[in-house]
Amino acid sequence: MSAYSLSYIDLYMFAHLFYEDISMEAAQDIMSAVNETVMACFGEMAGIGVYFPLPAYFSGAYCTTDFAMATPWDELVASF
Repeated sequence: MSAYSLSYIDLYMFAHLFYEDISMEAAQDIMSAVNETVMACFGEMAGIGVYFPLPAYFSGAYCTTDFAMATPWDELVASF
């Protein structure tokens, strides 16, 4: 994955931007986990990209992945 994509966002930045909109503790947990996991960063990217495409790029096939079926992430992504 490249540092720039229309289908992925940086997980750390996502948590940081929504710090006040979601549980501050949950956002801090996400940011801490990224910091403990990633060994190198690229510019402002913290190193973990997650599927979060623009609506025009959302693939319905994503809903059939194990992760999407086990979590509500696909519903969150599709709601934007």
